[in-house]
Amino acid sequence: MSVKNKIPDWMLAGATDRARAVWFLDIRGQNLNLDDLSVRNRINNRLREIIEEAAPENLEAPALIKTHIGEPNAWQRIIPDLARSTVEFLKSRGIDRIVVGDTTVLYSRGRGGKDNTPENIESYMNLARDHGWLELGVPFVVLDRSISSVPGVYEFSADSTDLATTPPNRFPVVRIGAGALVAGCIINHVHFTGHGLTGLALAVKGIAMGFADRRGKSQMHMAFGPVFDPEICDRCGICATECPEGALEYPGDDPPKLDEDKCVGCGQCLTDCPSGAITMKPRKIKQWMRGQDTINQRLADYFIGMVAGRWDSILHVAHMVKITVGCDCLNSHQELMSPDIGFLVGKNPFAVDRAAEILLEEVAGNQPEARRQIDMQRKADVYNYVENKYGLVTEPEIKKVK
Repeated sequence: MSVKNKIPDWMLAGATDRARAVWFLDIRGQNLNLDDLSVRNRINNRLREIIEEAAPENLEAPALIKTHIGEPNAWQRIIPDLARSTVEFLKSRGIDRIVVGDTTVLYSRGRGGKDNTPENIESYMNLARDHGWLELGVPFVVLDRSISSVPGVYEFSADSTDLATTPPNRFPVVRIGAGALVAGCIINHVHFTGHGLTGLALAVKGIAMGFADRRGKSQMHMAFGPVFDPEICDRCGICATECPEGALEYPGDDPPKLDEDKCVGCGQCLTDCPSGAITMKPRKIKQWMRGQDTINQRLADYFIGMVAGRWDSILHVAHMVKITVGCDCLNSHQELMSPDIGFLVGKNPFAVDRAAEILLEEVAGNQPEARRQIDMQRKADVYNYVENKYGLVTEPEIKKVK
């Protein structure tokens, strides 16, 4: 066990192949209709067998199925029924206290923190219901809203908490939704997509950004702010109207002006801009002098701080289907950048993420959008970063199954 960050020996360089194993349920070229119940049943049956083989031995209750329910117009979001195999697996291990959950987000709309106050999470719960997450037969919880605590099943009394870390983690403290700490075990269901800031998004981001409370999400995003192209901006003012922090002032004739003291770098303006005039660029932040570091590395540091001492109780299930250019946080129709590839299961999130990148390159690496996202991910160099900084294993051994 690494004393500094409570990283288990099996995750460190020179350890056994346990950290490298990534199971790959291969559906390439099959053109499966994922809306077909019989197809989903076959996938669930195989996923349960793989999870049985891949899961840690000693799982404890309560269990948290971490997910991302997607924005209202995110058609490509995770299919809840494909987590049914996880519920069945957990019950077969004698765990009957099971919940599905996620945290609020920085931007507005259904999952937004300002739309879901500590006293009222109706907006979030309605979206979870509309997207099918209440049909698994287990409760849904909002991990940074204690009002969603389920007595006798999954109880927490605070919205968020701070976890101290130790060097070499850049964050002395990581801020996490308090509900995430209740879990005796975590099955992290994540959807593989492109991402405007990180290149690709999967297991590491699913926990790091997905468990963080509002302060934590701001902390990870803080090095980025919007930059406006005056030639492209059509002066519609939507970005200023929709900014959840009121950080943009729209003068009318000129592009919006940014109040850096208010901006948390959430990227909603980039999402909402109809003309594509906004990019998110690194910028200096008075409160944080490491502003030039990449967000991928911040995510890695945050992940490691969040899961200290808990690596042995987490399994990652990656859905590499309906792979779009943008992530499920975007409330708009996203174009596909790859055919369906399959599902990955593994204990090591860095190996899972790397396996996904390798498979995407094999399937769609010659497609411009996929190539761009892969290159953006590689430029971040996050795997060398965690290998050199923490001594972690990141190279996957892909175990293909059908």
